[in-house]
Amino acid sequence: MIKAISIAETNYPGVTKITADGWDGQVLRMSYATCCKWIASAAQPQPAGVYMLYADHFDRATHGNQLYVGQSGTIGQRLGQHDGKKKFWTAVMVFSSAGDWMNVAYTVNIERQFIKWAKPANRYDLDNGNDGREEHLGQEDLARLQTFLAGVQSVLHLAGIDVFEPNMDGTFSFTFHKEVTSHLKIIKGSPNPAVTIVAGSRIYGLKQAKVSQANLNGVTHDPEKQIHTFHESVDLTLDGPEFLWKLFDRLVSSWKSRSGISLMATLNALYPAV
Repeated sequence: MIKAISIAETNYPGVTKITADGWDGQVLRMSYATCCKWIASAAQPQPAGVYMLYADHFDRATHGNQLYVGQSGTIGQRLGQHDGKKKFWTAVMVFSSAGDWMNVAYTVNIERQFIKWAKPANRYDLDNGNDGREEHLGQEDLARLQTFLAGVQSVLHLAGIDVFEPNMDGTFSFTFHKEVTSHLKIIKGSPNPAVTIVAGSRIYGLKQAKVSQANLNGVTHDPEKQIHTFHESVDLTLDGPEFLWKLFDRLVSSWKSRSGISLMATLNALYPAV
């Protein structure tokens, strides 16, 4: 496990490099403005790599919080193609190997894994149109890929970069017939995951007997429309290794994040050991 990283300025002003002992990778981080100058200079290399374009604002709710994951065999050239086309990004990270071994077969698989990590984290709105693709790797290459990936999240966590960190404030929404909408938030993780139902949520299809048994406060029921309205925030704890709801039964997969990932899938991805 990586316990320490090194963050240093490169020879190009504004570009920092993040490395770690025992990890054969490196991350270059810079602002959008610096990147525009960097890719036009002789300083930028042309290695194969994976990059993230993202909105790094103090107030993402107001200024946007999109993220795009891409890859290329010539990373500097590819970044230049995004200049002026994707309007949201204010920062970029470039992931490559510390040694000269990474090629497109690796970057395609890394890109796919990064998207797979970013979606359930529910922190950014992914601008990717798909989940990427897989490229076949031999046994030795696959082992090298897995070793590289095993260090990425620790390196970013130690650097204070949250792109893959679970967003406990992220909202999951469920709309029935375009008018009955409810919102949930994860409020506690492993070992006993819990969520809260946001005040004002209206949920169709709950069984009144289970609502009564749960003894929930601030909930009214319209039996004709089969709608429960939550006038107060209600905390609920999930139980069991399959995250079965005491209250919601099969509806647990109906709530989706802005990236389209269900609450059930997110909990299973974030807390697989529970």
